[in-house]
Amino acid sequence: MTAIFSLSFSTATFATDAPKDSNAVGLHFVGKVENQPLFRLVLNNEPQGNYTVRVKDANGDEIFSEKLKGGSISRMYRLDTQNADLISGTTFEVTNKATNNTVVYKINNGSKTVDNFTIAKL
Repeated sequence: MTAIFSLSFSTATFATDAPKDSNAVGLHFVGKVENQPLFRLVLNNEPQGNYTVRVKDANGDEIFSEKLKGGSISRMYRLDTQNADLISGTTFEVTNKATNNTVVYKINNGSKTVDNFTIAKL
């Protein structure tokens, strides 16, 4: 798989009324940037922790890895590839270094056409 991996990141603190789960990890599809998929990884952890994030292609080859430290961490990951079929099967593995628990997300891509109509009363 020929893919270039792009990363943008921010460390953010979120003020919410919801209780924080020390194992709360989420990966969300945000949209496309320059026709390439953008994903947001959220580690909604308290107290602060140490994590390792590994991104692997469909063959299991590691294409990116980083260590994160803190609480309420948010990172944006863009998979740069010209072929959307190469993205399917990509995994994000997030390991909590204190517990050695790993959460794995697997990306499967598909497409559909959506027609949106707006109706206004005259």
